[in-house]
Amino acid sequence: MDWYGNNGQNARLTCRHFGLSPDVFYRWKNRYNPYDLLSLEDDKITRTPHNVRQPETDPAIEKRVKEIREEYPRWGKKKIWKLLEREEINTTIITVGRTLTRLRERGVLKEPPIVVARIERAKRRRKPRFHAIPKDWDYIINNPGDLIQVDTVHVHPLLGVRRYQFTACDYITKRTARCAAK
Repeated sequence: MDWYGNNGQNARLTCRHFGLSPDVFYRWKNRYNPYDLLSLEDDKITRTPHNVRQPETDPAIEKRVKEIREEYPRWGKKKIWKLLEREEINTTIITVGRTLTRLRERGVLKEPPIVVARIERAKRRRKPRFHAIPKDWDYIINNPGDLIQVDTVHVHPLLGVRRYQFTACDYITKRTARCAAK
């Protein structure tokens, strides 16, 4: 700040001289107190908002969503939304989903154990599949067979008949092999 004051209060020149971005410089300049050098330290100022916005869902909608979900625990947000729409309650699918999440977090929603187990299973992180891990960018492909793309398609030629088409394509030769199986 002394250098800034001694060089004609040129902010851009100060930023270039010290290698600072203008955003950082102006943040420090607004905070600077020449009698208290601790005013430039970051840990005194919190970046969390003072007022956090609260959900604005109508309590009547929350109550109705809770009633429907407890009556039909396997229904999802889309089906509940459609039922509310038939009852001429105007809301969105997103609002219904957020309401269900808030009710679950508060522990207000009574759901059967099978539904709770399904939700917990969905929350658990899937383990990466060893065959679906992408190669590194520095992986060098020199010979045919080094990199092959494999794909499977389910084909239903007739009612009740299911066939599988396997396709393998070589990256180097651009040759494709296909076969069908039952």
